Amino acid sequence: MKNKAKFSRSLRQGGYLAGVTAGVLAVVVLVNLMMGQLPSNWKEFDLTDNSLYEITDTSKDFLSGLEQDVQIVVLAEDGTTDARIEKFLDRYVALSSHLSLSYVDPVAHPQQASQYDADSDSVVVLCEETGKSRAIPFDDIITYSYTNYFSMSESTFDAEGQLTSAVDYVTSDINHTVYTVTGHGEEDLSDPIVSAIEKANLNLESVSPALEGGVPEDCDVLVVNAPSTDLSESERTLLEEYLAGGGHMVFLPGETLTSLPNWEGLLEGRGLKLVDGYIADPGS
Repeated sequence: MKNKAKFSRSLRQGGYLAGVTAGVLAVVVLVNLMMGQLPSNWKEFDLTDNSLYEITDTSKDFLSGLEQDVQIVVLAEDGTTDARIEKFLDRYVALSSHLSLSYVDPVAHPQQASQYDADSDSVVVLCEETGKSRAIPFDDIITYSYTNYFSMSESTFDAEGQLTSAVDYVTSDINHTVYTVTGHGEEDLSDPIVSAIEKANLNLESVSPALEGGVPEDCDVLVVNAPSTDLSESERTLLEEYLAGGGHMVFLPGETLTSLPNWEGLLEGRGLKLVDGYIADPGS
């Protein structure tokens, strides 16, 4: 069965990307982004619906393995925090004994609030063990869109995405890097994808395997986004070596009808085939 080009395949030696060790959350988040072409945590909800408080298995699995103590502090005047945010936070911290939740009124207790170095109407996530912290403005949790020039409406609820990203950031001392391949007319990643990659605490760089003699050692995921020209034989060998060594690649085919025999050969070596702008299973 054919899958439209907007649904990417994640490649590694022996088949699809099945799992990773270091950086599990970061890589899984990236693959989810590419599979849907939109940030997986930027979901549009009915903001009065109970589905608002659902938490994905990815976050649950991540929090179940949490080892450092993490404080979540709400900086807001008493009675001004949106009840939906409060309810979600209660459910979120219940998923790990290493999470704690408190509220600080910056008007009533300015000295206490000043230690967090964050603006009012925000959620501060911090870990004493690493000394790292991140502030999440309420406006990043409940986002708004313009309905016309004069009014806005609530559009998304991103409490889970923002919190899991922040907890991952404050508890990790490891940097993960995504490289996009250049040199074959590849398209730039869309702004929502770039923003979501940054939210997932991933560094974003570019690489030309031909010019640099291969894929950098710090590459956690290599992204090929809609190439319009083919790989050279030497580049294909470099990418084959990268994948054979356990590297991860996300390939997003574009709309070009140009024959790309070396890209196609790279895919076919992993059980996939390009057919008229689609990725297909050769056995289907």
